[in-house]
Amino acid sequence: MTFDDFVAERLDPLLRYATVLCYDPHLAKDIVQEVLLRAQQQWPRISTTVDSPAAYVKRMVTNEFLSLRRRASTREVGASLRVLDELGSPTDDPTGQYDEREAMMAELATLPRRQRAALVMR
Repeated sequence: MTFDDFVAERLDPLLRYATVLCYDPHLAKDIVQEVLLRAQQQWPRISTTVDSPAAYVKRMVTNEFLSLRRRASTREVGASLRVLDELGSPTDDPTGQYDEREAMMAELATLPRRQRAALVMR
């Protein structure tokens, strides 16, 4: 798989994942962009030696988020809970589950950043 094919297939899921981690769609885009730039430079090694390139790049997103949080510890995490909907509506998400999803997002927001990252990765 070429890097362009990988990005075409995995960009939206990576953006949603990063948005859940940081609750800021603009910061999520910056994180994913930075990770994809690094992944593009290392793509020949990633695509041939790593069993799951998607999982590897997803872990890169998590590491970038955690590094950014360490560097900028004063940044506020409490953005709107509807930022995921700005990136695109989730697939097969009936309207009856919005309350449940908002409750889950509120609970995730109360966790420390490492616990939140671990839960989101699961």
